[in-house]
Amino acid sequence: MRFNRWPRGFIYSYNLLFDPPEWAFEAGDTLLVVAARKPFGWIAIPGAASVTSSHTDAAILETHRVVVRGLPSIEIQSRLNRAQVSAVEEVLSRFPTHRGGMRRLVMSSFISATTHDWLRQCRSLNRLLQSVPDWH
Repeated sequence: MRFNRWPRGFIYSYNLLFDPPEWAFEAGDTLLVVAARKPFGWIAIPGAASVTSSHTDAAILETHRVVVRGLPSIEIQSRLNRAQVSAVEEVLSRFPTHRGGMRRLVMSSFISATTHDWLRQCRSLNRLLQSVPDWH
């Protein structure tokens, strides 16, 4: 599953005048952008937060990076029972999407929830998907 978080003008960009140089030139695990690029189970969250840029082109390039990397895109409808499908659709309904339906688990969403709620919902969805036979 791929979510794309679009910039809304509050994404922090590194400022070499005031920020330590290693923030801009080193890719350590402590950097926020490095953590933002890591997939969460089967969920990848590209977007402006993973490149420290508040520009729309950065969010588009990050989405392209995740798609090209080839995270699994699996048709799960046949592997889920009706209750599981309802549970997945209920979790996904919290994310406004530009396309309806759930034929394939490949999405580009505009996330409007707070980061805390968003991560909690991603964790719930990831736990549910991990319970599907032959998912991994």
